[in-house]
Amino acid sequence: MKKKILMGMTAMMVLMSLTGCRLTPPQPLNQQSNQQAVVNPSIDDELDETDLRPDVLTDDEEKMMGDVDTYHDNDPDINKCLSNAAFRLLSEVEPNDAGNVLISPYSIDSALGMTEFGAEGETMRQLEATVNGNADVYGMAQSLNIIREKMESQEDAKWNIANSIWMKDRDDVSLRDGFLKDVDVFYGAEIYTEPFDNSTKDKINGWVDEQTNHMIPQIIEEINPNAISYLVNAVAFESEWYEQYEESAIRDNMEFTNADGSVSDVTMLYSTESDSFEYAGSLAFAKPYKGGDYYFVGIVPGNDGYEIKDESVEEYLQKMVECPDDFTRAFLNRTSDPQVDVMIPEFTMDYDTKLADTYKEMGMTVPFDENQANFRNMFDAEGEHYFWINEIIHKTHIEVDRQGTKAAAATVVEMAECSAVYEPVQNYRVYMDRPFVYAIVDGETGMPIFVGYVNNL
Repeated sequence: MKKKILMGMTAMMVLMSLTGCRLTPPQPLNQQSNQQAVVNPSIDDELDETDLRPDVLTDDEEKMMGDVDTYHDNDPDINKCLSNAAFRLLSEVEPNDAGNVLISPYSIDSALGMTEFGAEGETMRQLEATVNGNADVYGMAQSLNIIREKMESQEDAKWNIANSIWMKDRDDVSLRDGFLKDVDVFYGAEIYTEPFDNSTKDKINGWVDEQTNHMIPQIIEEINPNAISYLVNAVAFESEWYEQYEESAIRDNMEFTNADGSVSDVTMLYSTESDSFEYAGSLAFAKPYKGGDYYFVGIVPGNDGYEIKDESVEEYLQKMVECPDDFTRAFLNRTSDPQVDVMIPEFTMDYDTKLADTYKEMGMTVPFDENQANFRNMFDAEGEHYFWINEIIHKTHIEVDRQGTKAAAATVVEMAECSAVYEPVQNYRVYMDRPFVYAIVDGETGMPIFVGYVNNL
């Protein structure tokens, strides 16, 4: 029988599954509780009582739980950390067969942010260093929560953000009270208990389909037989442009030069934009959506507004990662001088990737190691269990046209348990008629909600 505990709702999507097998006799989690630990004996000696989260909250934790808004302001340093981590990940993920990428850092951060509430020790440290860009777990959760509340209050830009946790109906493993409080307060997660059969797969996919406004109809193909939990975050975005395109600004049968030198026939949208900034040697423009709270940012690598040097998207992304200035500050310091003549192609794209190997290559290895991963803060368990992240699946969808933009993202964290020629013009130019980098950015914080690049159309 399905049990549902309604704990809130948000507007982005991430899914996380945990699997496991029963091993040896239990060890106590701490001396303050009779509950049993979910630990790996290989790392238990590294931890002392200060590493363990008690079921009784400290004064600071009570303050966070009771009044999130007054615990932290939206810290610009944390937004900088998250922004830098987003572009680092963008530079590392594998492109699809067309050579294109689109990820939602907000979605990924939300899914793994919930996961981090269950982590301890080196597992937590590697997650914070790689996913959070060295921001602490509560600092990141607070910033994401503030951004989510702003999204949900929008009238011009339509956001749908939702988080949920799906737990396998078992008598010997359950979610810890402290973990449930954290994911409720910071992520508004809904909690479901299910039998983890085909009906559960259909329910999770149906939930994702609904929360992404039918842009991502399926996130998982089957339930892992060892799965014990799925942590899901879903996000959907829809907004019109701040200024609509006149018919005279829409040009059909225009050329887009692909990364391989071939040419595609596209529809181009022309405009002149007031907001621009230089970043990593190239000129970026920021085109506002209706309401002026969110922006489409476009960058053609090697284009300084006058000249275009031969620079690939991949080369430019590496420069972004190494740039001493951060994207968030550059975006927030954008100017209206000079104005920029802009050309954007209409395009639709779907993207999906698996991130486990990518994160391992980035140095985050312990959370994926069945002998070292430590997610003791997530579960209460009878007997000793191993829990680790087995895979992270990410799917996105975007539509950019003359009306505006629609985008959606979904992330699955599967955890396992073992139990052209230059012509001078008056304005600068950013003509996206060749490979480009783009983002959908929160205008107040500079946080990229979606980031991607296009090599081929």
